[in-house]
Amino acid sequence: MSEQVVMCKSLDIVCMATRRLNNPLPTNVQHLMRRLAMRHRVLYVEPPVDFVFLARHPLHNPYLRAGSETGMPQVLVPFILPWAHRIPYLEGVNQRLVVAQVRRRMKQLGFSRPILWFFSPLQAWILAYLGAARVCFHITDDYAAMPGVNSQGIRHQLEEASAHLLQTADYIFVTSPHLAKKLGLAGSRVHVVPNVADVDHFAAARDPDTVIPADIAKIRRPIAGFIGAVDNYKIDFEMLGACALATPDVSYVLIGPVGWGDPGTTLDSLDLPNVHVLGLRSYETMPRYLKAFDVGLIPYRKTAYTESCSPLKLYEYLAAGKPVVSTDLPGVRAAAGFVTRAERAADFAAAIRHHVHDDPRLADQRAAFAAKHSWPQRVSEIEAILTNSDMDDH
Repeated sequence: MSEQVVMCKSLDIVCMATRRLNNPLPTNVQHLMRRLAMRHRVLYVEPPVDFVFLARHPLHNPYLRAGSETGMPQVLVPFILPWAHRIPYLEGVNQRLVVAQVRRRMKQLGFSRPILWFFSPLQAWILAYLGAARVCFHITDDYAAMPGVNSQGIRHQLEEASAHLLQTADYIFVTSPHLAKKLGLAGSRVHVVPNVADVDHFAAARDPDTVIPADIAKIRRPIAGFIGAVDNYKIDFEMLGACALATPDVSYVLIGPVGWGDPGTTLDSLDLPNVHVLGLRSYETMPRYLKAFDVGLIPYRKTAYTESCSPLKLYEYLAAGKPVVSTDLPGVRAAAGFVTRAERAADFAAAIRHHVHDDPRLADQRAAFAAKHSWPQRVSEIEAILTNSDMDDH
């Protein structure tokens, strides 16, 4: 399905992003803003950096990157001073630095009163310093359940900032019905917009001309595979290890960075001959790796965090025509006819054993279903909301 541009009034958007635009594991913030930039003017404000970061990561220096391409978001990487976590006074200084740099870029772009778009409540402080025509709060996760949010101070800060944004926002986008219900969100300002897939990109896995990379081509088939962040707070490694032991004729392949979101991640339970952790691979090559999968896995733990998530990989697997076996989570139930849900390791292993020898003719049905859950369609829905001035409930 080719991407289509929906005609609507052009908007000026300042996105306070939580990830770098060129992050090798793009999430909804990158997908959404890249597509909005095809039709609107988007300033993508990345997380700030300091000179200590630049000195330690010279090859990742964002200032060495080429300027934004035509039809892409304009990228701003605010520069701040280090050690603010040690010297409380510097936090206020850094906030003023960020504000000054955002204002300067807005002036250069001719933005006067743009839409301010937030993906984290901890960015809400900047509302007091930037004039905005409207405010969007895009809730992608249960922030209070995220790893690291265990101290009373951080939790209180999150709750206070979230309450402020929820009160201020003209539009509240939530990626999960379960999360909207959990947070008690209702009214005309609230819009449930689950994550979807870059369908055209992952459909390349079904192309006969797509070449499978050598590192996965040498792994014995059938392959049950996972793509994404390999983190302990998400993936149930014990269950996955039990599945690998129960199905020694199946190869398990994990593709993604290990421990990015959870530095304490260990893979001891996956130290098995039929488990292969390939690490991070580029987003551009993901369809080539998916072509080698016989089944796609979402082996998440059942926690307050994962119960509220909306896995992009669900529709990425389906766009590639692959059967999906997942932990039974609210975020995958919308695809009930195209995903096998399991609670126990034995059931998960049985589902894998069944699907690795799936009827290849079902791939077309999965891909057709995934095509209804694409970013162009989701962006069109969001654009329609943004251009509708009827906000009686605010």
